[in-house]
Amino acid sequence: MPSLPHPRGGEGGPASVPRVARPAHMRRSWASLMLRSLLLDVLKCPRCPGRMKVIACIDQPEVIEKFLRAAGLWTEPATPVPRVSTAPRSFDGDSQADDAPGLHGDWVDDPPLD
Repeated sequence: MPSLPHPRGGEGGPASVPRVARPAHMRRSWASLMLRSLLLDVLKCPRCPGRMKVIACIDQPEVIEKFLRAAGLWTEPATPVPRVSTAPRSFDGDSQADDAPGLHGDWVDDPPLD
């Protein structure tokens, strides 16, 4: 079978046949994909039996914060808790891992080199 050119350049093949873009009326909306995959109707109005309509897509963090503050829904981001090591180690070659619970007998020595 002859190799087809890849749409973005380079060699193609039977597995890299260019996709044909679907017309707008045949594409699935994000809402229908959410309903299909999560069984969640994101456009169902929580107050009435009506349908909601998307009027904007906001992706700027400052604008999102402004809207949430105005609606009284903003909470300050949580401060991450620092991780604490359960088996402290020193850098002089002495490992204190032997004092840690559950680690005794887990280490295997390397075989001797001949």
